[in-house]
Amino acid sequence: MKKELLDIGTWNVNTMLKAGKMQEIADQIVDSQIQIVALQEIRWTGYGLLKKDKYLMQMHCSVLSHIVKIAMT
Repeated sequence: MKKELLDIGTWNVNTMLKAGKMQEIADQIVDSQIQIVALQEIRWTGYGLLKKDKYLMQMHCSVLSHIVKIAMT
């Protein structure tokens, strides 16, 4: 059985309410080559799934829990 390393990270981004902030953070994550990232305190509400060429973003954000998970593809 071949073992593979999986790079996982977490990042407190303080807010993603500014225009272009999501793309800026996504670009930095893609450049870092981390495969799974949990973002805290993004200040969004709601839930959803966003598919891009280089990543998949799964969001679950409530008033008490501002967490986004990004899986790099």
